[in-house]
Amino acid sequence: MITLENNERYVLRTQSQRATNYGVNYQQESDLLNWIAPLNLSPKPLYCDEHALILEWIDGSTPPQFSSNVLNKLAQQLAKLHQFDLQAVRYYPKSARLSLSERCQFLWEQLSTTEQKQLSFKPPFPNIEPLALAICHHDIHLANLIEQEDQLWLIDWEYSAISDPALELALFLNANPLSEQQQAVFFNAYFANSELDPTACMAKINQYLPEVVKLNQLWFIIHLNDKNNSHL
Repeated sequence: MITLENNERYVLRTQSQRATNYGVNYQQESDLLNWIAPLNLSPKPLYCDEHALILEWIDGSTPPQFSSNVLNKLAQQLAKLHQFDLQAVRYYPKSARLSLSERCQFLWEQLSTTEQKQLSFKPPFPNIEPLALAICHHDIHLANLIEQEDQLWLIDWEYSAISDPALELALFLNANPLSEQQQAVFFNAYFANSELDPTACMAKINQYLPEVVKLNQLWFIIHLNDKNNSHL
């Protein structure tokens, strides 16, 4: 966060080597946020070049828990996002698409041989055929949600890309230990506002989940290396 003398606040992100190591591209984030601006669910980019991205600051508070109200709002927002401008999504550059297998391979190659041998898996990573293509956030947890009166905003879109909505939902389930009741609230609201077939979507989510676990293990090792290196 940067604050000006007049107390206006903004979010500044720099295209550091650390961001690049995680596969983050702030120019891509800016392009996607500009594209979905009509949905009014995300911060607006104000400036972007190859070095940095400046976003508007959204005032509000982080939800303390996944209440039924938050889950309903989130499900509606995601359904709206996943159905936005689908014709354009199909023709969006492939460079803006997230392939789970390619991302796992990308992270794997950043590990040392010793670190690779310590894992219970190794390449090749399966290429799962997407159920559909949509704009996805890919990093949904309470800290990336902002409540502002009746509005729920999604922030921190640095991992956003074109991918499978079922992958988005698998990542969400893996990152947030929801009870069966909470999952029921979320998916009832999501499928009530989505054109995806619930049975096919849930089957695809279950197909992604084991690979999402691998992704998170790879990400965690790189994150741990970053923390250790920062203390040197």
